[in-house]
Amino acid sequence: MATVLDRVCCSRAKSKKGMADKQNEAGTGEGGEHGNNEISHKEKTEGGQSNKNNSMPATAKLLENFGLKFDKGRLVDGNDDPFVFNIYPGDHQLNQGRYEAIGELMTEIVYELLEKDVRLQKKQLALEKEGGTFIFVSENYRSCEKLLVLIHGSGVVRAGQWARRLIINDRLDSGTQLPYIKRALESRWGVLVMNTNDLHLGSHQSPSKHGKIVWNNFVSREASIKKIAIVAHSAGGGVTTDMLKQFEKDFKERVVAIAFTDAFGSPPYSSREYFQQVCRNWVTSNKKLGAKVSKGGEMICLSAGTLKHEETSHMAIDEVFKFIKNQFGKPTQSEHVEEKEPVSAAKASSVDKCMDVTTEGDDVPNDQRTTQNNCSAGGNRGDGEKNSIQDPSKIGGSETEI
Repeated sequence: MATVLDRVCCSRAKSKKGMADKQNEAGTGEGGEHGNNEISHKEKTEGGQSNKNNSMPATAKLLENFGLKFDKGRLVDGNDDPFVFNIYPGDHQLNQGRYEAIGELMTEIVYELLEKDVRLQKKQLALEKEGGTFIFVSENYRSCEKLLVLIHGSGVVRAGQWARRLIINDRLDSGTQLPYIKRALESRWGVLVMNTNDLHLGSHQSPSKHGKIVWNNFVSREASIKKIAIVAHSAGGGVTTDMLKQFEKDFKERVVAIAFTDAFGSPPYSSREYFQQVCRNWVTSNKKLGAKVSKGGEMICLSAGTLKHEETSHMAIDEVFKFIKNQFGKPTQSEHVEEKEPVSAAKASSVDKCMDVTTEGDDVPNDQRTTQNNCSAGGNRGDGEKNSIQDPSKIGGSETEI
């Protein structure tokens, strides 16, 4: 029985053949003297892709199989028109199958961009065999003093992505982590990108276990890293708090900023005070970007300036980096311990100013920092709540990503 993807590629092949036949009749084909451009179905494999596709870059596969390309970060067709979901009228299954196949290519495309565009390095997890799951790190991550860790949500997204539907229907900058990575590298921070949903290739059984393996093998052993910031979207918050539970001492000593984007997760009781000091959650809200949001919960929540869950990471990026830079400027717990030794009055004054000053990046007023704010972790979304499937013609396909 033909798969949905077979039908998609077959339909595209028939369309190409029809165009070629018309060119042949007019003597304008590109296949030689007689313009023979006929596409043989024998060239197609069971997955609907030609054998030569396997060695192609993902962007070339996108153009070959679907007639799509990225132009200035936006997915467009051969006429530079935006991506359209409903190209097969009345056949939702075929349209959805095409959308999902394109989505799978987005994973490959983003991986390629991580390595070629921002020059990250792919690293196999230490406990995995060859061919197992992997993460991406910057060249300087082992020698840097400041490290940014990025954790996506659950569902179909993989390393480097916030939301696949934004990559397809909006642009690369809104749906990927590339803007975060570029800003971090511009500040000469190290970068580590987790890949918590790539479970089928590895021996770990859950996103949280992936996070713990990565932290144990790539972070906790790197003594040169003095300060760490984590940006986690949606279910990435749970990965973060699970790591906090296992590596509590390391977190309290070096993790100075945790930026959630409409994320959910509960810290251990012993770390609640610390968690509220270092964590902010930018949640869905109709309030202006950065405004305080109170919804009941354990952390300080601020408006991401959007009502769409998948847009929160992109919309809040400026505020997130202000917060991280401000936190990076404060003494760590270990630095506080060192300051307990006798110091000169001038040095003490300098330390006090560093701790008390409110900068442009300090997005939460002083009177809010020590209070227990009523704020829902993850906005108005429940833990593990799935995105409702909307009209595909409006959102460009449906998928589960939280």
